[in-house]
Amino acid sequence: MANNWRNAPNKFRKRDSASKTRAQSAEKKLPRNAPDIDCVITHLGARGDGIAEAEMVVDYQPQTVRLFVPDSLPHETLKVKPISRTSDGVRADIIELITQSPDRKEPSCDVFPACGGCQFQHMASDAYRGWKEGALSEVLERGGISPTQRRPTIWTGPGSRRRVTLSFRRTADTFILGFLGRASQFIQPASSCTIMLPELSKVALLLQGWGLHLPAGSNGQCQLNLLDSGVDILVLPQEKLAHDVLSTLAHETAMVGCQRLSVLQPGDDDPYLIYAGGEAVLRWGGLTLSPPSGAFLQSTLIGEAALQDAVADCVKEARSIADIFCGSGTLSAPLLNKGKTVLAADNASSVTHFQQAANKAGYGHEVTFVRRNLFDAPLRADELAGIDCAIIDPPRAGASAQIAEIVKARLPVIAMISCNPHSFCRDAQQLLAAGYVCDWLQMIDQFHLTPHTELVARFSHDAGTAA
Repeated sequence: MANNWRNAPNKFRKRDSASKTRAQSAEKKLPRNAPDIDCVITHLGARGDGIAEAEMVVDYQPQTVRLFVPDSLPHETLKVKPISRTSDGVRADIIELITQSPDRKEPSCDVFPACGGCQFQHMASDAYRGWKEGALSEVLERGGISPTQRRPTIWTGPGSRRRVTLSFRRTADTFILGFLGRASQFIQPASSCTIMLPELSKVALLLQGWGLHLPAGSNGQCQLNLLDSGVDILVLPQEKLAHDVLSTLAHETAMVGCQRLSVLQPGDDDPYLIYAGGEAVLRWGGLTLSPPSGAFLQSTLIGEAALQDAVADCVKEARSIADIFCGSGTLSAPLLNKGKTVLAADNASSVTHFQQAANKAGYGHEVTFVRRNLFDAPLRADELAGIDCAIIDPPRAGASAQIAEIVKARLPVIAMISCNPHSFCRDAQQLLAAGYVCDWLQMIDQFHLTPHTELVARFSHDAGTAA
């Protein structure tokens, strides 16, 4: 039976009233009277949008255009409203679902699809997993990456995220905290979010009252991290907050029961601690460290454990290890006290906290710490001399300059972690060209119900055969 989303309480049209982002403003808006289009979705694109081809008039000329339709599924027949033109095609919103896919399910979240936190609340689990596996396979094939073994994917699930960034806005009489709407600056409240751990959802709900102490007109972001000791909050306001406001927020945070509250004021380099309910603690292996506010954590505990296990498998025969982009030591800290030495390098302040924790635990003699910008000054081949295995976990942009030095050093084994399959392929191509082999690759679905994914792979070569 056809669903008419014009007449029903229409979730799919909520985002139409939201304000435009910079990305939207770069698009060419189509006339409001542009006629609706009937189309059939053929497949999903890399961002999870349904893709179809249809005829429409563009600049007074009939053309065949590619349509990008959020919240749609393959083989669905739709009536859509063209919204804007991009360099790739035409973005359109669903008006009517004429024929429904058998893979469509009822979303578990009340604010889907207006919220930008998830893209696949409407998709059955098996279909979602199949698409994600296939999307990765397609990227790897285009990049010429053929691992000898594709290890089974590690899947997370609802209620698993322990690190989130929420936007906030204080109006004259309300405080709104949540995820930005899809393709908009409209904030969807996160108090009933289905992807966050319950501890974070509870804090997000309690902060609704906390935020009323902010001055009217305030806006910015809140980063919530669940540490072993409790919830850590970092506030990033767009305008500087007065001292009396910070004092009030500190008092209210104590009432909420969070572990720590810090504020990074505009123009400051480091966060300012305004409340601590005891020491903020993370535990990895035999280390107990107090990370800086807003420190990078793996998005889920399941994903973190999977990455640690995969890295441990890569380095099991190594005696000397380089942990490049080490952060707080998530991947190499569990390797200490196992007869291995570690060279840990990063530019983040968290590397200092890693060093302090290692020294306190009596492992300082096993680790050499290097703090510098690895994009401008990667670890050189001569600095990597004697290293048996490199662990490298760069940001989304990848690390081609660092990979080049690893190739020069002819390191026997590389454990490569990436949150961007495209930059992963680019960096992996450098290794393959130098004679490395991708022994195995594993996907970790850290970002449940989104197009994003995490990869870990092992590369190796015979030192005598590398170019």
